[in-house]
Amino acid sequence: MKPQHTAARRAATWKLGYKLLPAFIADRIQDLSANGNVVQRGVYRQDALRLFATSPIIGRGLGGFENGVVSVQDYYYETKHAHNHYVEVLCNLGVLGLLAYLAVLGTAIWSFVKSRKAKPLIVMLLAACVLQMFGQATTDVIWSVGGCLPMFFSVLALVTLYCGDSLRLKVPEKDKGTAVRAPLIAGASIFIILLGLNLFAQISMYGENLTLDTLKNCAAIDFFEANDYKLSYLLSGGNEEGVADKYAADLQKAESNSIAVPLAQYYARTGQYDAALDTLDKGAAYVRADATVWQNVFTIYEAMIDPVGQMGAISLLQDKAQYIDRMKATYDKLRALNEEQLDNLMLTAKNNTFLGKLLAVSAIEPYEMKSALSIFSNMVIDTAYTADCDVDGTPDSAQTVEGAVAWNSDGSFTAQADSVVRLTYTIKSDGDYRLTVQSGDLSGVTEVYVGETLVALDSAGNSIALNNEIESDTENTITMRVKQGTTVDRILYTRNSENA
Repeated sequence: MKPQHTAARRAATWKLGYKLLPAFIADRIQDLSANGNVVQRGVYRQDALRLFATSPIIGRGLGGFENGVVSVQDYYYETKHAHNHYVEVLCNLGVLGLLAYLAVLGTAIWSFVKSRKAKPLIVMLLAACVLQMFGQATTDVIWSVGGCLPMFFSVLALVTLYCGDSLRLKVPEKDKGTAVRAPLIAGASIFIILLGLNLFAQISMYGENLTLDTLKNCAAIDFFEANDYKLSYLLSGGNEEGVADKYAADLQKAESNSIAVPLAQYYARTGQYDAALDTLDKGAAYVRADATVWQNVFTIYEAMIDPVGQMGAISLLQDKAQYIDRMKATYDKLRALNEEQLDNLMLTAKNNTFLGKLLAVSAIEPYEMKSALSIFSNMVIDTAYTADCDVDGTPDSAQTVEGAVAWNSDGSFTAQADSVVRLTYTIKSDGDYRLTVQSGDLSGVTEVYVGETLVALDSAGNSIALNNEIESDTENTITMRVKQGTTVDRILYTRNSENA
């Protein structure tokens, strides 16, 4: 810690020596501004207010914070609640919802004021309960916990029972309260019907005779979880004319942190590639701070456009601008986002291997289908075309195990000390593979391993023996020991096309 920070911390430290104050509470008081839990809850509130700004009057709907917080995060975290019920109500139900919530508190306080002289003991006890309920809501999630709500509403019912006389409405005798009761009865009836349909749909969903028709019926009657049933219908192979397309269109409009990836998989499976790309673009932008989503995006890209194992991808390779360049643009968006994010969104080794091929294909000038097919079929690593998602100048697939190296933008590197460099990759096609190390001074490359196998290089930097690889998603490595001052211009690991 820097000296000035230490001094500031001492100046802000409280002298606590009370014998009856537990140590953990004293520590919490001392570190309120630095405690990770306290700081994180401040982030929750800030992000909730960002969401509130997108729909300030009526809010984003129930569950709006949980579903939408991923769209405004500066770094990825998981939470269901904002840990401040007032801010969460603002986010979910807007200003109108917060006013209704505060009206409950205001009504209770007013009833206490009016009843304090007639029933002082009861008012004191109930006021303490209300203070706890609404006070703790500023830092906790108690109003969102099922176990707390029955107790809270019981307290409010007791407030009404014992202090409600002071709040009695004055209505004409001939009215008999119909103007008040009718709207309440109508609202309660609608809610009971909707909740009943939701429960019926849940029972049907978990019944023994679950069919596509069951999913359609559940989607039609359950207004709370209709999107879940629609997505389940599509992923279960539902393709009834007019139904599947309508469900997909409905889901495409939804703002959700969980729909984009499975919906894009449905579009890709049914050959609607443009719709799949649109869905992934929207999903990656919405859940922008979740690395898992970006990993899934490039996994689906690979499933769509890599011709190894699927002939349909060849047709996509013919349209470079629509597919290859568009996928490359998503990689550029990820790099730009990582320059803004507080933490880096990194891809898997499998993603990085695919991205290397995509970047190599994107760089073909003039573009040729034959060259693109050759790259996807035979290339594993080419350091001239490696992903650098975190924009730190070092390929994401590369690791300096010992020493220090300086990477250049063309995929070359220079050892600043005696170093060990490791590249990680995955294999998609069985075959014999050759390693090539290009350097003006190969004597500086003292050892090279593919996995655990020591590899000998000829005078041109090509491995003397071919390495047999079996298709697998498991990670493998190329490791080389390099002397200080040695520059490695390029590393290639490709399948021997003559034996492919």
